[in-house]
Amino acid sequence: MNHVLGNVGKTVIYTDPIEASPIPQMQSIRELVQDMKSGSVEIVFILGGNPVFTAPADLSFAEALAKVKQRIYLGLYSDETAALCHWGIAEAHFLESWGDTRSFDGTVTILQPLIEPLYGGKTAHELLAVLTDRPEQAKWLSASEQNIVRDQLARDHQALGHREHSILADLLSGSAEPGDVFASGVRRGLEDECLTAELFKIRARVLLGQADAKDAPSYGSGLLIGSDVRAGLRQGGNAEIVVMMSEHQISSKIAKDVLDIEWSESTGAPRTKIVDARGMKQVTDESAIEAAVDQVIAANSDKAAEARAKPKMASWFVGQVMKATQGKANPQSVTAILKRRLGLPDEG
Repeated sequence: MNHVLGNVGKTVIYTDPIEASPIPQMQSIRELVQDMKSGSVEIVFILGGNPVFTAPADLSFAEALAKVKQRIYLGLYSDETAALCHWGIAEAHFLESWGDTRSFDGTVTILQPLIEPLYGGKTAHELLAVLTDRPEQAKWLSASEQNIVRDQLARDHQALGHREHSILADLLSGSAEPGDVFASGVRRGLEDECLTAELFKIRARVLLGQADAKDAPSYGSGLLIGSDVRAGLRQGGNAEIVVMMSEHQISSKIAKDVLDIEWSESTGAPRTKIVDARGMKQVTDESAIEAAVDQVIAANSDKAAEARAKPKMASWFVGQVMKATQGKANPQSVTAILKRRLGLPDEG
């Protein structure tokens, strides 16, 4: 009806669901009832609501619930659901509770209480905290509910930091999607020192119809981030990565591996020490690379003959040599030696 009346995009706006994993709620509760009736549910936690009273009558929710061995209910009232549960936990009113929520556009924010809990009620956050691998975060043990929410937001921020780390690692290794407008902007920001001029060019291209206006914000934001990263690469640990790459001590792939190790293990060690301790420096000794090249060619003599007729196959041999040296051989040296060994022209 809204489509026919022309309301869509004017008075009616469709948005993506803000649930992490949206599912049909009626189907979900039916599946739960079936599982409870079959005896496959040994413990159930009911967080708020009163499903014994509000669930559709044809589901026979109360009958199914009675078959669960352990039933725990967090609620505001001593109602029908509470009467069928073994444990009843007094729930804090939302005006007494810390929490987090999402707006219709998916924006996450913190909920703050107006008053202290009057009767010692507990929240869903606190109950779920007891069930995690960090039960000490529940208020009745040590930490406050406020800290539970803040800790989760800190974890979300850490995940965002890992996303930023991954973008930088992908750009260093050249594995970002070539058609990614945002990544293209980041690359340009990493290369170009004149940020103002590049921003002006974006604007000019859009006005002249040489660039798609809808791509400009993504490209521009990538450009700004790339510029910041370029400035940051000159300082601290990132500068070590750039220096080692410029001196051909490590390849772009090894640089990505170093960043992954630093992130996952949080060693705090300088990146040069990570490279040294794990023997990650590139092999630049030509005699060692020649030996690896000769072994690969000897093991693939049929392909070597084919590569002489089709010079572009040399890239396959480069990959095999890099694999044999665990990515440590200098790719440029490998290519040059392979061409000499196979008698390929430089343009091959």
